[in-house]
This record gives sequence, C-alpha cells and structure tokens, in this order.
Amino acid sequence: MKVLSKVLWAIDFNSDHEISIEKLNRVRNQFGNDLVILHVLPSHIKGAASQKKITKSVEYEIRNKISARLNPENDQTISVRVEVGDIANQINKVAKEEKVNLIVLNKGRTTKLGANGFKILRKLQKPVAVLPQSPSGNKKHIVCAVDNSRASTLALKSAILHTRKIDAKLSIITVYRPFNLASPRLLRAGISEENERKRDYKIFKKEFRAFLKGFDFSHVDGEAFILEGNPETEVVKFSQEATILYVGSTGKSALQRAILGSVSEKVIREVGCIVVNVKTEDLFKLRFLIGSENVETHYNRGNELVKLGFLKEAIVQYKHALTIKNFHLPSIEALVKVYFQLGKKEEARFYENLKETIATNIMNRKIEHEIRKIYITAT
Repeated sequence: MKVLSKVLWAIDFNSDHEISIEKLNRVRNQFGNDLVILHVLPSHIKGAASQKKITKSVEYEIRNKISARLNPENDQTISVRVEVGDIANQINKVAKEEKVNLIVLNKGRTTKLGANGFKILRKLQKPVAVLPQSPSGNKKHIVCAVDNSRASTLALKSAILHTRKIDAKLSIITVYRPFNLASPRLLRAGISEENERKRDYKIFKKEFRAFLKGFDFSHVDGEAFILEGNPETEVVKFSQEATILYVGSTGKSALQRAILGSVSEKVIREVGCIVVNVKTEDLFKLRFLIGSENVETHYNRGNELVKLGFLKEAIVQYKHALTIKNFHLPSIEALVKVYFQLGKKEEARFYENLKETIATNIMNRKIEHEIRKIYITAT
C-alpha cells in the first residue's frame, strides 16, 4: 500500500544536488514512492539538428551523476525524462502523463528560489515541494500554516497524514493581524480600540477552533497556535526549527498572500525547511499493490490505514481478511474499534457479539477437549 505513489523532481544543472538526493532518499525510504527525474531544455533547440544529440547527452548526465546516487528499494523505480519547451508547461505535462502526486523543485545554489522559479511555481497544478540547500537533520517536526480556507484544509489533511506516517510532531499555526482602529471619529464616538481588538481576536479564535473541529487528530502528536503580527514574519519565525512547512496556495487571505503573493520569496528564502504548497488536490492518495493477498496482508494493511486516518478503507481490508478466514479474531476486534470510532454503534455491537460468540465457541471446544482427555484416561 502506498499513499505517495510517484514524485516528479524537476532539475537544472545550476544546483548542487547532493542535499536534495539525501532528502529524496529519505522520503522514498518513508513512503516507497517511484521517482521521475525531469530536465527541460530551452525552446530554441526544438527542431534543431543537435536536439537529439543534446537530449541523449543530458539523459546520460542525469543517469550517471544523479540517478545513480539514489537508492531504490524493492519495487521502487527511477525514470529519466528530457523535454523541450516552456519549463512550467513541460512540468505540468509530464506530471499529468506520469500521474505524480508531488512535484519537487530546488532553491538552487543560493538560498533564493529566484523570480523565474516563482513564476514556474505559480503555474504548476500539482502540490509542490521546494527543497532548501541545507541538511534536514533528524528532526520530525511538521508545521502547517492555515487560514481556514479550502486550500488550508487540503494542506492540513496532508500534514496530518504525513505526521502519522513518520510519527512526527505537528504544529498547526494561524496568524492574527492585530486590529487597528485608526479613525479618530470612531474614537470620539466612544468606541475603544482595546475593546474592539479583544472582540476581533475572540471572533478570530472562535473561527480557528471551528476550522480545526473538521479534522481527525487521532494518532497525532499535535498542538495549535495563534500567532500575532505580520503573517510572513511569524510563519518564518515559527518554522525555523521545522522539518517541513505545509501551506495552501490559493485564496486571498493575508496568510496566503504571504506564502505565494508579493512576499512569498521572503518566506521560502528564509525558512530553512522544505516548503510544501498543496494546491487544488490532495497530496496523498491510496494505491494498493497487487500481490499475495492473505489474511495477514489485509489485517496489517487495515491497521496501517487506521493509523493514517483512512477508517472506511480499513474496514474494507478487515472484511477482506474475514472472507479468507471467517473467524479471524484480530480483524473482528479491529472492526469493533473502527466502527465505534466512526460512531456506528450498531455495526460495532454486531462484531462485538460475533467476537463473544466465537470466544464462547472456542472455550466450549477447549472444555470438550479436556473432558475427552479425562474420559479416555479414565477408561
């Protein structure tokens, strides 16, 4: 089972790829994903007599200097593609053809992504991770910046799943920009700036709590924070010790403008961790590998799905296990817990009664077996 099936890494030759390779190897060890390495050649060589020769030369360079230093495991694959044309258009085209979950970009030799990099970033349609050229260390601290929008919902869903997958700590942050009552007329009317600010903050806090209620934080070591000040400054400051910063990339709130608006370069330049922009689709999607399907496979898969928060999908796996072995008690016990967690008490009680019936039958068989032993010994 995979939740991150395939990653597209768009590279250039102006970057030192050593640290990126280390980061990508870590992700692939955690998620077992396939990798597509893409380099886009400039449009002016299209149709030129040397295009084929240049393409082969670049492919050879990538395979020998980059691909060879990545460490595929088990059924993981690494493929190389070289395209010609507009960088953003070609990345989007290959991402669609390869059905990737995530696009990875590098900051480059400097700490800046660069103006051209931001133009590309805004045009990309899939979730995008921007890799800094600094070691990530062994920290497991994921930060997700939200502003109650749909884009933030997608970002937080991804951050929660990622947190569960690698047993990390999750910090959910939002930024309150202090209320500023600048009108002397309102002040003369007896409206207190301090009271208005308190009221505004109270509303902001209430909306933030309501937003968080829409998520399942089971199996998550998480904490929520409301920061005050300029969104870009506060996000950068809080995320300095993070491993990954998740953000949404659509909408018109102050926080979202900070991430991918006029001050986005400041955030991505100054944050030393990986920044993941979740756009209009989920980063993680389930994919089941075809292979030997036995009781333990389905049961273990169900357990992992529960940990990741896919409760309905876990039920399917536990029931598959029961079709192979009717009285598989671990699967029945798991179904009781999951149905109770979903609030489906009737279904939970059904499997609870089934569990008790099986346990009673097993006990009766043991008693019968002991009686037979005693009877045979006596005769």
